[in-house]
Amino acid sequence: PILNGLRHYAALDERFGAARVLGGLCFISATKDEHGEILHLGNPAAITFGERSGDAHSARVQAFAAACAQAGITHVASEQIAQEQWIKYSFLTALAAATCLMRAPVGAIVATDDGRALINGL
Repeated sequence: PILNGLRHYAALDERFGAARVLGGLCFISATKDEHGEILHLGNPAAITFGERSGDAHSARVQAFAAACAQAGITHVASEQIAQEQWIKYSFLTALAAATCLMRAPVGAIVATDDGRALINGL
């Protein structure tokens, strides 16, 4: 499966073996509308993936990259997937702190000049 996050690795490693599990993350801005349907917002979605050992040129990484390219999916094969994941996690924790502090969703925060400055400062 393609999963986003960090907590699932222990279960996947135990079930399939760590050598068979790629690392990955995605970037997508989405929300649900009042009917529960998913709305994709803003920038195109992208996926970053790689061997957890750091080999961005392995046959399976290259095969997955080719499949993404054929499907028109923006993608990056990373040699530092763990670092990429922690950078994203750090960004999301700062963003979550801002939404708690401001008691508003990101869209409402960035709709004001001061809110946008706060988010950009993070």
